Amino acid sequence: MQRIFTIALWLSATTVFATEMNVQRDVPYVEPKTERSRRSLVLPASILERLHEHAKRQLAEKLWAELPTADVPCVEAASPALSPERLRFDERPIAQANMAIGMRGIAREDPDRFALTIMTNVLGRGMSSRLFREVRERRGLAYSVGASTSRYLDTGAFTVSAGVSPENAVEATSVIMTELRKLIDEPVGEEELRKARDYAAGSFRLGLESSMSLAQRAGENLLMVGKIEPVATIVAGLKGVTADDVQRVARRVLRPDNLALAAVGPALDVAGLEAALAL
Repeated sequence: MQRIFTIALWLSATTVFATEMNVQRDVPYVEPKTERSRRSLVLPASILERLHEHAKRQLAEKLWAELPTADVPCVEAASPALSPERLRFDERPIAQANMAIGMRGIAREDPDRFALTIMTNVLGRGMSSRLFREVRERRGLAYSVGASTSRYLDTGAFTVSAGVSPENAVEATSVIMTELRKLIDEPVGEEELRKARDYAAGSFRLGLESSMSLAQRAGENLLMVGKIEPVATIVAGLKGVTADDVQRVARRVLRPDNLALAAVGPALDVAGLEAALAL
């Protein structure tokens, strides 16, 4: 039984890192994958372990030397304030209304990132989430509803989205806002919190099952923040979130001054949506 490593070779062509996979199956030989579009090379550990640092660098330069390089462009930092235009409606002759309630989230390495992930799972990830149960199952107000979060170097986004019949748009928005207020006012129960933590840690690990996903994650970490955060550190951070952490990050993100709404659909009740959008 052989261990399989993935080497991710990035455009800098000077950093080569290896991620151990511990594949539990017989692998007599693995053909090196040299397609440049992949920017990764899979080799048996027996070969990798015999390569010295100089040989690894030569291999990287041979495979990637002809690729164009460029400096990372400078990007203006995100403004701490939202745009004055908080509400945007676009009436179109389509079958359903699509809504997105957005809020400024948190940055990639913010200490509250794990708590926000767990809060997102409690609110709107999966069929056991609060939004799915309250908006879709119990009231039948939405075809789809959920929450998501994105993190960047200096800012982030937290979003609740829903696809509803136009006549249900106002009520669905009202129910969504009620669930947001509950996160601010009431601590999450222990059983619900445990399920959200397990879901977050499990889905994170499942997303890293392939050698390519491991290589992409490690390469992105190196390029964006200059280090590779160990998988165990992420899992420990997710598992360590408490009910107080979730309530704290809810109060930090779910604020009236941090709120925007966009909706597209036919015959939108603009006044009703504005009134329902209150924390």
